[in-house]
Amino acid sequence: IEIEPTRWVMLYFGFMQDDKRFTKAQVTKLKSYFAIIQSLCQHHWKQTEFTLAEPVFSPNVYSGQMRAAIESALASFGQTVLTNREQEIAALIAQGYDSKEIATQLDVAEGTVKNHRKRIYAQLNVASLSEFFQLFLNHLITQSR
Repeated sequence: IEIEPTRWVMLYFGFMQDDKRFTKAQVTKLKSYFAIIQSLCQHHWKQTEFTLAEPVFSPNVYSGQMRAAIESALASFGQTVLTNREQEIAALIAQGYDSKEIATQLDVAEGTVKNHRKRIYAQLNVASLSEFFQLFLNHLITQSR
């Protein structure tokens, strides 16, 4: 969901069980709610600072466990198959950065980032950003258990 041209929110709906899938009726129902969800997200995040794993309401109560789990997952994602540089880029992709933003942040050419992205996708055996996020979310959930 686009909040601003450089800020997006990704919502993932799924099941923890491997054998559980949404029915067509459930998907249709979720799609019917998308416009309201989109509007609520845009309204909320246009007024709220956008930070990774930070609570919106009571920051004094926040223990930091969620942030630590996400940071740990970002640091270890793809560790066995990616180079250090690819891991760094994969972590930025998982945080929602596009190739141009990653190139700017790492002070490299956008084409270099795109080449790394292709290799990352191949090494992780994913074909799309959606599959990449699914793999990262699975990693986050399983490594924090």
